[in-house]
Amino acid sequence: MKPDRTDLLDDLVRVESIKQLKHRYWRACDAKDVNGFRSCFVAHGARIDYGQLGTFDDAEPMAKIFEQVALHKVNGQYVIFDMHHGFHPDITLTSETTATGRWTLKFRQVNLIDRTEDLSNDQNLWMTLGEGALKVGAPSRG
Repeated sequence: MKPDRTDLLDDLVRVESIKQLKHRYWRACDAKDVNGFRSCFVAHGARIDYGQLGTFDDAEPMAKIFEQVALHKVNGQYVIFDMHHGFHPDITLTSETTATGRWTLKFRQVNLIDRTEDLSNDQNLWMTLGEGALKVGAPSRG
């Protein structure tokens, strides 16, 4: 049986909402917008897994780490600059309230303290949304 047009439209709206959330997150990161960053996560009751940075039960501890890194200044000037470019979203709705997604991420970070520039190309970024969980990650560079 073919899905109802209304159901298909609802699914498209949900997928587009997930894309918009991911883009808001990347823009907040690049703009050093702590409040925008924090608003991309459920305030409490979520499991946020950031790999080496840690796993958190709510958004506030992760937002504090983001704030410390993104807003770090030396002589009144920011010293860490990030640039996120996400491509090719692949989002699967797994239930009425959950979804999984994958993006190709090109990431650049300039660190003026260490005088380094990190580039990652074609990093496979994934996330799981819903049911009180948000997991963001990338394959290890083992």
